[in-house]
Amino acid sequence: MDEFKPLFPEDSKRTEHYRRVIIRKALQLARENPKMDNDQIIDLVDLEAVRICDLCVESSYEDDPTNRISQYFMDKEVGQRHNHAGRFFVHALESYLNEPIIKRAIYRVLAVSTEDILGKKTFASYTQKIKELLKTGSKEGCSYNKVMEQKTSKEITLEILKLYWEKMQQTPNFEKQLKNQIDSALTKYQAYNPEEAFDIEVYVKEVYDYFITALKKKLVPDNR
Repeated sequence: MDEFKPLFPEDSKRTEHYRRVIIRKALQLARENPKMDNDQIIDLVDLEAVRICDLCVESSYEDDPTNRISQYFMDKEVGQRHNHAGRFFVHALESYLNEPIIKRAIYRVLAVSTEDILGKKTFASYTQKIKELLKTGSKEGCSYNKVMEQKTSKEITLEILKLYWEKMQQTPNFEKQLKNQIDSALTKYQAYNPEEAFDIEVYVKEVYDYFITALKKKLVPDNR
């Protein structure tokens, strides 16, 4: 096969970026709609591709399309995600919980647990604060991840971590409840991925221990 040569070599970096945007969106839609068949996913991607193609045309007049594309994903994520406080909470622990199965199966469990532990009123208060940060970040052209790394975001996240730890200590059967939720998530994950065989009972304990260790490590600098 002959080596592919782009029609406009000077734009190869830009077109590569566009391809990645389309591929990323197609994968995102497939993950979010596991029960849909290929034809239904293609229809969804086709609808979304209209906006992406318009975005690519608009950004072709700019020296660097990165900000506009990041803005696109920022707008989509803010609109689709409801548990911002849980997402910020998990983001703070990601460096300690980076095993593939934990990422794919457990992150959502931990994010949901923030509302259970903090309580609806407190959770809603933090959610509103984060929405304001995201709104400001959107106006400044920041991506979701970039907003999470800002100083004010980290301060809010640390408050959530501390309160979570405090409430966790006061919640009867917390360990049992979270382990049951982890067990359920891993059971579902293994059912969809039978080729990834592992002992669920053993892994439940390991994941829970990893989570508690991650919380302690994140809070240690402030407990000295």
